[in-house]
Formats: sequence, structure tokens, C-alpha cells
Amino acid sequence: MSASQSAQAWPAGGDSAFVGREPELHALRAAFDRLASTRGHVVLVSGEPGIGKTRLAVELERIAVERGARVLWGRCWEGDGAPPFWPWTQVLRNDVGLVMPPPLRRVAAFEPPEPPVAADSHARFELFDSVTQFLKTASVAQPLVLILDDLHRADEASLRLFGFLTHELRDAPLLVLGTYRDTEVGPDHPLSRLFAEIAAESERIPLQRLSESEVKHLIECTTGQAPSAALLAAVYDHTEGNPFFVIEIVRLLVSTGRLHQPDEHAERPQRPKRRLREAMNQSISSFPQSSSGNPSCPIHTHGCPLEDCGHDGLEPRVHEQRLGIPPGVRALIRQWRERVSSEAQRLLAVAAVIGREFELPALHRALATANEAGANRVLAAIDEAVEVGLVSAGRGIGRCSFSHALVHETFYEDLTTAERIALHRRVAEAIEAVYAADLDAHAAELAHHFFQAIPAGTAAKATHYAIRTAEQAAAVFAHEDAITHYAQALAALVAHTGLDAEEMARRRCEILRRLGEAQGRAGNLAGARASLLEAVAIARALRSPDLLAWAALGFTAIGSDINPNLDAELVSIGEEALAGLGAGDTALRARLLGGFSAMLCYAGNAERGAVLSREAVAVAERLGDPGVLVDVLNDAQFALTGSPDVETRLALAERALALTRQAGARERALDVYLYQVSAFLQRGDAVAADVALRSCADLAQAMRRPFYVWRVAVVRAMRALLHGAHAEAEDLAHQALAVGQRAQSVNARLAFATQLFGLRRDQGRLEELEGTARWAVDEYPAIPGLHCALALLYSELGRATEARAEFERFGANDFAALPRDANWLNVLDKLAQVCAFLHDAPRAARLYKLLLPYAEHAVVVAFGDACDGAAARSLGLLAATMGRCEEAARHFETALGINAQLGARPFVARTQHQYAELLLSVPSPQCFVIPAVSKRESILSGPPTPGCPLEDCGHDESEVRGQALPFSGGVSKGAHWRESRLSEGRGEGPFSDRGTGGHVRDQALALLDQAIATYEQLGMTGYLQQAITLREQALALPGEPQNVFRFDGKRWTVVWQGQPVRARRASGLHYIAHLLRNPAHGVSIIDLERAVASVSGGHTGAEHRLDEDHLQMLVLGGGEPALDAHAMRQCRERLRELQGEREEAVRLNDHGRLAAIDAECDAIERRLRRRRIGSEVEKLRKRISNAIHRSIRAITRQHPALGQHLHKALGRPQHGTWCYRPAEPIEWEL
Repeated sequence: MSASQSAQAWPAGGDSAFVGREPELHALRAAFDRLASTRGHVVLVSGEPGIGKTRLAVELERIAVERGARVLWGRCWEGDGAPPFWPWTQVLRNDVGLVMPPPLRRVAAFEPPEPPVAADSHARFELFDSVTQFLKTASVAQPLVLILDDLHRADEASLRLFGFLTHELRDAPLLVLGTYRDTEVGPDHPLSRLFAEIAAESERIPLQRLSESEVKHLIECTTGQAPSAALLAAVYDHTEGNPFFVIEIVRLLVSTGRLHQPDEHAERPQRPKRRLREAMNQSISSFPQSSSGNPSCPIHTHGCPLEDCGHDGLEPRVHEQRLGIPPGVRALIRQWRERVSSEAQRLLAVAAVIGREFELPALHRALATANEAGANRVLAAIDEAVEVGLVSAGRGIGRCSFSHALVHETFYEDLTTAERIALHRRVAEAIEAVYAADLDAHAAELAHHFFQAIPAGTAAKATHYAIRTAEQAAAVFAHEDAITHYAQALAALVAHTGLDAEEMARRRCEILRRLGEAQGRAGNLAGARASLLEAVAIARALRSPDLLAWAALGFTAIGSDINPNLDAELVSIGEEALAGLGAGDTALRARLLGGFSAMLCYAGNAERGAVLSREAVAVAERLGDPGVLVDVLNDAQFALTGSPDVETRLALAERALALTRQAGARERALDVYLYQVSAFLQRGDAVAADVALRSCADLAQAMRRPFYVWRVAVVRAMRALLHGAHAEAEDLAHQALAVGQRAQSVNARLAFATQLFGLRRDQGRLEELEGTARWAVDEYPAIPGLHCALALLYSELGRATEARAEFERFGANDFAALPRDANWLNVLDKLAQVCAFLHDAPRAARLYKLLLPYAEHAVVVAFGDACDGAAARSLGLLAATMGRCEEAARHFETALGINAQLGARPFVARTQHQYAELLLSVPSPQCFVIPAVSKRESILSGPPTPGCPLEDCGHDESEVRGQALPFSGGVSKGAHWRESRLSEGRGEGPFSDRGTGGHVRDQALALLDQAIATYEQLGMTGYLQQAITLREQALALPGEPQNVFRFDGKRWTVVWQGQPVRARRASGLHYIAHLLRNPAHGVSIIDLERAVASVSGGHTGAEHRLDEDHLQMLVLGGGEPALDAHAMRQCRERLRELQGEREEAVRLNDHGRLAAIDAECDAIERRLRRRRIGSEVEKLRKRISNAIHRSIRAITRQHPALGQHLHKALGRPQHGTWCYRPAEPIEWEL
């Protein structure tokens, strides 16, 4: 577009002299010069009406065109009735030599698309990004200047697009100039919100009125002559330096021959401005009057449809002081219009009702001049108005425009209310007739005119077109415009007299539902709630289950995110709506079941949500609609988020992905990928999570969906934070916040606060976030996780009283009040850490039981806002709090494996730190079997892996690229951990290798050294100081015994050369311990058995002693002595002898001798009852030997060095005697 073409298109200000404005023009030149270095810029020019904003823009256009730039204009509609994005429509209709993507073609031609399947905020982001990328691409070949005129008139959707574009200009040769009237922009104006948003990325240029010398120069340029002092004083005082007013007054004076005053060189009189204005008004009042004698009323001529309206026109009805317009300007414009005929004035009054721009066919129809003669009269009147400068040619054939907004406003404001109502109806009916074949393109105009004409009986059509316009606005994601038009439809509906009460209520309910959805999508959640609740009330009154279900569904679809501030009332509405629909299989019921199940999960009833989710899936499957099924499967994944059943969640995700391919609905796969990211992270599978994130990123980039672009940005920031790349994580978190705010996510600030919490925690700067934490608690009181985060903040800062107060919110009734929702695991994890800080052992037992199902999971906050490493770390803290040190150690080892697999270096270090703290605090450190530190070093304490997982992302949230994480060593070792699960029976940990290591203190010091190294590398200063202090305390502890072989009545403690050995209870250990007590002394098996029985409480089942003949005997449970083999032979021989003697005594009937023989036989028989004493002694020898050798073999498996030592030093028994003979003296603690 050339400068001349632009001036023709926008003559207001473009054909006048350019005077002054040197500082402003210098600023614009400087902004343009920055385009050479590919640095886009935004400049906002403000000022009162007529101050020269547009003229300055035209001058910039001239400079830009001369220097090879392309200039595009977009002018905002003066008045109501324009479609959404009207200034952008004009911009995009310019032929810039590029092929526009479909979203832009729809805006350029204003062809509303089909309602989007995805959330509207996502699609609106796609539109905004398409416009932005289109303009940036156009600027590559040739620098581009975009001029948006009269932004104070822009619809809010256009302003949001303006703000979006502003944020993206830093790398494009694109200059955007916007003009607006600052007199019409109050604190509540949408422009004020825009200014706050783009303050750091834009430049403001306020235009001031011209000085008196500049007014003189302007008069000279306009007339070719220098004004007299008196004339200059009069013009300056009357116009106060407003250029537009100066030019128009001078033109009037020239046309009437009154430019020169008699005393041309007289000194300027010193009199009040009021008298000067009165003098000027008197001068103006002497101008010729119209034939009607009424200079103010343009339609007092016979033949006008509105003659005899009774409007005397003596007083203007515009608030001139509000606009800052000097008194008399209205009179000036009224006098200006008297230069055209009464018929032309009548025509312009009707045109003013149409708008500042108007089309001749509609004007013809409104004036009832459809015949050729009438058309000629209209054209003649237009020619008159063009000749005097009231009207100029507009954009396009058959379009005209008032030369200035003030001209249009004056014509319109001078109509009476009755005239306006009648003309609005006439204009609306004319537009309907002329554009009957394309009413959608004029729906906004029709809605405006019929609404203004409601007193004339147009309420039905006003309602119809308002709804139609709102639907169009929603279809192109202009949610603010949709809100305006739905509200307008509600207002028109009230005046609709052709409906009975029930039908009116039904229509109102439907409009309210749509209004609520639009409000939700625009981020006005309070307004959305109010509208939807009113719709619910009407549906209840009508006893309409379908209306109630649609209204309830609106609560689950009012934005891209689930609103965290859900309450019992909304849950009750959902339950009522479901009950009203009955048990039939319908798409509405399936969607309501699915959406409501997700709502219940946020409301703290995940169990009920899971039930409804399963039912929704069943209904959708019976319906056989893939689209409905994908939606409810996604709802089901939402309902299960945070559940320990990760495999079910992943199976649902796989099925949903298959259905998206079957249904050809790629955009629905975005949710599935995000659910996969969360599930894989919870499972500890960082590689799979990154693959899903990359898929989501690629699809989000291709489809330009704002919510998913934001979610990808959030997860990337989380991954950087999890890896310990704190500087990059902070940058990415800020970028994600900006993306989320532009995407209008209700959770953008909450996600940012969550990530900032993790960042400042690692940096030792949590005290900075107390205010943020309290804000989050106040903003989202229904989210327990935020209270838990505040309690954790207090515990990290050592403020026990405040931590206890927050902790007690949930501790009552064994934490029964905690909602089992998507944040259940996150809440338990934080409470566990606070509980350990408070040393609350009873509560620790309950939390341990609740958290135990997640022992092998990672803690994922929300849907990937943060990841707090392995839940096993918190389980270790709880077990330690309960005094269950062995369990704590096992959990810490599990946590080390999971955190290594995730590449979570900060959490690896914190686990090492807390594990070391446990080892240094247990009462009997020798009871631990600790994995060798050296096996962990390559995974846990090596130097940072070169390259952050996000190193190639370019710090640009709009470029969605998934990057696979590095840290491959950690991932591979972590994967091995999953295969080598802990085995309590063998005491094997994920890194168990018993060949190296030291005593407990050395192990703790090794863990601390690794943690300190990581803290230093990652800048985790707070934890670093704590770890250093703990290490110093550990070094001050007394040394531990190097060799221990001790039984405390319950368990064995075995340590060899400072390294603990896991030993189960066994009798062989007792025999070995007795031998260790008597080095170099032989111990018989009988003494060994006696000694073991004395210390084991008789658990061997035998007792040892020697008889009076120094024979080795064993006294069994009956107390009778048993003889060895030689004595038994003697006894048996004696019994045979006694048997012969007894026979002889019987034969001799010698009773005395017989009694003596029987007594001796009885005695011998009693002594022969243990006939196998030799075999029993041999059994005892074998049993003791086997027990000792079994224990040595078990020890060898655990600790080969100790096993080899015992095998050599004990050897085998000699002649029933064992002896411990070490090669060198060994000091044992026994």
C-alpha cells in the first residue's frame, strides 16, 4: 500500500499539513530504525479527539514506505455492531502476497468455523498464534508496519490479540502503532488491562495540543497566509490548540470570507477566555441558517420519515466535558453541516444511525429510495457531503465514512430518542432485506440495530440475532464479545412478548448456560458460576433433566483446566443431574458421567469418581461413538491420576490413543500424552515419560493448542528442576507462566508457585516464599496440598509451632479428612516429611501405612507441575521416626534407586543426606548391612552430565520440542534396580556388593561426601550447610569396634574389620562365639554344649556333667547316669553271671541270697538303660560340627573374608575338641 493510497483510504488527518510533533516523530523514527536489527516494537499514541493521532500515523506510513516497508491499516468500528476482530479483519484483507492458514482466512472473510472440538481457549490460542506467525512471516521478506487506529473502540478479543502479538515481536522486523483516545479509557476499560500487560514491551507517546506558534504555522500551511494577531488569538483560545478544530474553523472562515480581521496587526487583547469563546460563538452564530430556521436539526424537512419529531435542537446532548472537547466545537460542527442541503442533512442523520462507516445499498433501503430517481438523489446528497468534507469515500465500493468521529457523533447525538428507535428499526430491516442471502456476515449489525429498536417491537429479532452473533464470536474464540451478546440476548428476551412463561424460561436457561461457558472460557469463573447456577435453578423449576444435565456439564467445561475451587454445591448439582437423566445410554449421560467423575476427584471423592468413570466408559462403549469414548477415557485417566494402579492408567492411555487414530481426532491425543507423562514419571520411568512429552510437544506445536503448549512448558521446567538445572528451570518456569497466562489457564499461577517452591527449597531460599504460600492457601482453600506445602515450608525453616498448626489440620482421625484425589500421594509425601520433623511417632505409623502402597513410586505433583522424587524417601523418614531403622534403611536404598532412575540428582543427594543421618543416629549401628558406597558413586555423585535435558529448547515456549533426558548412566542403573529388587532374606540392596566398605560411620561419611559434592555442584546452599555440619559431628564421634560377634538375646551383630555382616539366628553362631572367647584353648564338645546351653537358655535340649568316676556322662531328662561301651560290656557279663547265681539260689531256696542277686540285677539294668552312649556322643559331635560349618558357609556368602578367616582359624575338631587359633591375635567384642 502506498502513502497516497493510505491517505485516500483514511482521509481524516491524512490530507492536512503536518506541523510540530518533532519529538514524537523522532521516537517513531527510532522505533522504525530498530526493525533493521530484527527487533519488533509497539508504540501507543494517545490523545483527545482531533489531536492528530491518525495524522501522525499517516506521517509514519510515509516514512516507512519511503524506506521500503509495507504498511497495513486496521481501523476500529465507531459504534456497535461490528463483528469480532474487525480491525484485524481489515489488516488481513490486505494482499500481502502470502497464503493464509485456515484460521486467518476465516477471520479475514469473517467466515466462522465449525465449533471446535477442543477447549475454546486452545483454539483461540491457535488463532492468535496463526495471526502472529503470519504477520511475522510477512515481515521477513519486507519490514512491516501495522497501524491500528482508534483502539479505544476495539472489541476485547481484538485487544487480547494485540497483547498476544506484542509479546511475540522481539525477533521480528514488525512495528505496531496503535492510537486511542485517552479521554475514553478509564480504569475499567479493557485497554487499561492491556496497558498493564504490555507495559514493559511497549512505548507510550501522549500527544499534547499545539502551542500558539504551532497553530500559527498550521494556519499558514492551510491558507497560505499568515493570520492576524487577533485571529490567531481567537482561533487558539477557542480551539485550545486542537489541530482538527483549528483546521475546520479556518476552513469555515475561508469559505465565508471572514478569514481577515479589520485590525490585522492589533496587539492581542488581554481578556478572559470565556469572553473570547463568546465572541467566537457570536461570530459562528452569524453564519447563514438552514431553510428550516433550525441549525441543529438536520431532519426538519418535509418528506423525511421522521418529520415533526419535536426536536428543537437548541442544546447539544453530548457530554463535551467528559471528552475534553472545548465548548463551541459541537456548535462548530453543526454550523459546518449547514453548508449542505436539508436533504443531505436528512440522509446523513440516517447514515449516522448505521455507523461511522455505512454502505449505500442499506442507506438506500432505509431511506425508501430503492428506485433509480431516489438512488440518484442519495448519490447527489453524498456528493454534497464529500465536497464540504463531512463524508469521505470508505474502503470498498459503495462504502462511505464520516470524516471524523466527532462529525458522526454530532449527527447521531442530535437525534431524539424516538428518532433513534425508529431509525434503528428501519436500518435493521433494510440490512435484512439487502443482505438476505448473507445474514451471518451482518448478524452483529442486525443484533445492534434490533436491540436499539426494542421499544418498537423488535425483541424477538434482537434476541435471535444476539444469540447468532454470540455463537459467531464464540466460534472465532472472541469470548468477551460472546459474553456481551449473550447478555444482550438475555436483556432482549425479557422484552419478548410472544413467548409463554415456560418457553421463555427454557430459552433463558439455554442462554445462561452458554453465557456461563463463555465466561468460564474468558477466565471469569465467578461470573460463570453465577450464570450456570441460575441456569440450574431454572432447570429445576422446569423439572427438565436435560436442561439440568447441560447446565451441570457446563461446570466441567468452563475452561481448559479443572477449577480447583470446587465445592459441595457443585458436586450436589452433578449428582442431581445424573439422577435426573436416569440409566439410559446417551452421549449426554456418558459425557456428564465422565466430566463429573473428574470433578469429584478434585472435590476429594476419588473413589466415587472412579466408579462414575467406569460407568461412563461402559456407556460410551455401548454407544459405539469413538469421540465420546475418547473423552470419557480421558476423564477416566484424570479420575485415576495419583492412583498406585499405574499400569491400569497406562493401559487406558494406550486404548485412548488407538481410538484417537480411529476417530481421526488427533487433538484429543494431547490429553492422553499428558496423562502418560504423569503415569510414567510416577512409575519412575523417565525415558518413557520423555517420549510421551516429545509426542505431546510435537502435536501441540503442529496444532497450536495453548493449554498444551503451556503444559509442555510446565513439564519441561519440572524436568529441568528435577535434574538440578536450577537456573534453566527458573527461566523455563517464568516462560511457562507467561504461556499459561496468555492461554488463560486458571492454574498458571498455581503451577508457577509450585515450581518456585521446589526451586527455592533447593536453593535454601524458602523464606522468600512464605507470602506466596499463604497466597496460594487463601486463593485455593479447597486444595489440602497447599496447606501441606505451607507446613513443609515451616518445617524446612525450623518453625515447629507453625508447622504443627498446619499439620494438625489433617492429623485428626488418622488423616481421615484427606481427600483421595489426584494430589493424594503429594499430600502424603509432604505430611510425612513434616511428621518426621515433628518427631510424631504415633502419626508416623498411620502415615506409613497410607504411603506404603507407593513405596516403589515417584511423587508427581498435580499433572507434572513438580516431581518430588521417590516416595520411599519419605517412608524412610517415617520408619526412622518410629524407630524401625532397618526398614528405614531399606526404604532409603529404594529411594536411591528410583531417584537415580529419574535422574533426580537433588533428591539423590537429599536421600544420601537423610540416609547418613539415620546411620549416625541409630543406637546399635552394627545391626545394619549397608551397600558399598563405591557402587553408587558412578550414578549418584559423578559430575553433572553435560547438557541439560532442555538444552536445545531455545528458551522459547512457543517452540515445542521434546528432548530426551541425558543422565544415561543413572537411567541404566536405575533400570537394573527394578530387576534386582530388595530381598530381605538375603539382605540384598540395589547396589549391594560386600567386597568393599567400612564401618557405619565411614558409610555415613561416604554418603555425606557424595551429597555435599552434589549440593555444591547444584548450588543447594541450604542443604549444603546442614550436610557439612552433620559431617563435622560424625567425625567427632568415637571410633567403633572393628570386630564384633555379639548376641543381644534377639539378634546377632557381626562385624569384621569394620564392615557389618548380616547374620540370622543359628546355634552354630553360639558355638563359634564361645570358641572366640577362648582363643588357642581346646574346648570339648561336651563343654561346648554345656557352655552354649548356659548362654542360650537351655535351647539345645541337653545338659552336661562328669560322674564320680570321671567318666564322661550325659544326664538326660530322666536324671539317670549312662555308661560308655566298656562299662556296658562289664555290666552285661555281670548280669549273665548273676543270672546263673540266681538259678542256683532258687534251687537251694536261699531267699536271702535271691534278694541280694535281684537287687544287684536291678541296679545293673538301670545303668544299662542308655545302652548307646558312644553313638549319642558321636551324634553330638556331628551336630556341633555341622552347625559350626553351616554358619561359616552362611557368613562366607555374606562376607567372604570373614568366612575364610573362621574356616582357617577353627579348622576341624581333634579328638572331640574344637580350638580357635587365628594366625594373628584378633580383638573381638563379644
